[in-house]
Amino acid sequence: MVKLLLILDKRTLNSQCLAFGISLHRSDLKVLTASSIDEFSSIDALSFPLAAVVSNIGTRRLTEDDCADDLRQMCGRFQVPIVVLANSAAPEDAIIALQCGAKGYIPLSVSLKICVEAIGLAVAGGIFIPAESLIASREPAPANEHPTPPWTALFTKRQSQVAEVLRRGIPNKVIAHELDMRESTVKVHTRNIMKKLRVGNRTEAAFKLNAFCPPPPEDTDAEK
Repeated sequence: MVKLLLILDKRTLNSQCLAFGISLHRSDLKVLTASSIDEFSSIDALSFPLAAVVSNIGTRRLTEDDCADDLRQMCGRFQVPIVVLANSAAPEDAIIALQCGAKGYIPLSVSLKICVEAIGLAVAGGIFIPAESLIASREPAPANEHPTPPWTALFTKRQSQVAEVLRRGIPNKVIAHELDMRESTVKVHTRNIMKKLRVGNRTEAAFKLNAFCPPPPEDTDAEK
């Protein structure tokens, strides 16, 4: 059964070239391009069911609040997988894309073949993150530097501090003491962290935070 793949990109030439390339590789997808959701909505009588939406954000960064908000709204509007194309291969952008509800994040540096396969994976119900983004998010920091967790772009500075302690499974009272803040303030930050991570409890939040950036190994020398 032929399904429709929508490419959203204000740059007509870019979107048409990508549509042509995808069509050569996937005969089961009819590719439609539009500069915006409004333009897509104005197209009459689509003959094929929508399979996925590819949104090319170009040089925009998902670390920018307005860009992330636009993606969240798009994911809420369409009941199909959303795949993001972007110039940036930074791990924080890929992570935020998934947190916003996207099913794939594809840097424009990849080949057409990988791009098509990533889109196909999303259409099939999977999730795609580029290998270079995963590797970058787990690269160790220099010995005398503290690593920057990849979620810092998603949270405020205070939320990031709470998240760093929260992922160790520490109670709010202890977090409050450790970060020198009120317990009620910790609870507010924790709720906001859970909301952004789209989880229902502290345990799920800790699991997800550690999945993004595993805690460093314990200092075995101190135990000797």
